[in-house]
Amino acid sequence: MSSGSLDRRQFVQTGAAAVLTAASYDRVVGANDRVGVGFIGYGLIGKRHVLDFQAQPDVRMTAVAEAHRGRLEEARTTIGGSVKAHGDFRKLLDDREVDAVVVSTPDHWHALMTMLACAAGKDVYVEKPLTLFVREGRWMVDVARRHQRVVQVGTQQRSGGHYQKAKELIQAGHIGKISSVRMTSFRNIMPGYGTQADREPPPEIDWNMWLGPAPWRQYNPHRCIYRFRWFWDYSGGQITNLGHAAWAADSACRTMERRRTLKMPFSNIPAGRLSGRIAKRPVASKIHSDWNSLARKEAWPSPGVVLW
Repeated sequence: MSSGSLDRRQFVQTGAAAVLTAASYDRVVGANDRVGVGFIGYGLIGKRHVLDFQAQPDVRMTAVAEAHRGRLEEARTTIGGSVKAHGDFRKLLDDREVDAVVVSTPDHWHALMTMLACAAGKDVYVEKPLTLFVREGRWMVDVARRHQRVVQVGTQQRSGGHYQKAKELIQAGHIGKISSVRMTSFRNIMPGYGTQADREPPPEIDWNMWLGPAPWRQYNPHRCIYRFRWFWDYSGGQITNLGHAAWAADSACRTMERRRTLKMPFSNIPAGRLSGRIAKRPVASKIHSDWNSLARKEAWPSPGVVLW
């Protein structure tokens, strides 16, 4: 945990200079100005980001947005001061005191929130996985370039200082010549969650806001906090959340400075399901009708990509 915290702090210490340049240069009046940061999402990872950014002297904790009212109040208490708390993240994006945004929401929100933030003139730190389907990534790159924003993705396992040190030691020959690398990874929830009936959402959750660009579904506890990862509407499972084997293989190839084709069995996924379900996803989902009034259509690369 300490190494993870260091990585995130290093983002502010090294990347925040770029954030300050891109987002706030025209308002800088002295070298000690701080970056106004807004946080969207205050769950498991969102809390960690808040605590780590609090430790940075060059950060001003400006605003937080969260669809879960209990978590929103917890965030307000944790951050303290005059932080602004919003149930609707678009109000955070409209705040001119927010220079940069940290996105720590369920996966299906990552791409849209990042693009909306870029269009609003904010720089972005967005958690992994970057996208729900491949084309979202291309849109995000286009939008970030169009609005000249700085965007960083939270794939800490690739940028961690301990990985850089390991690479240095291995390349210096500390363990001798490497001829083979083997990796294993297992993570699942056993014996499973069972089933629960659909129901009305609890009063503390804005279910429509939580769903956002995802298809409409009746609330079910299994579709919400953390367990959303087991539904294609919101995530790609633990392989896109953690992907230990993929990260390990990537790190091994980078360490040895070799190009390799990554082969993974995906033995726990029915044949054809992974490629078929992702490849055949619609280009974009229909946003719920009550989003019309504040939708920022300019965030999308071309008109008609999203059906408003």
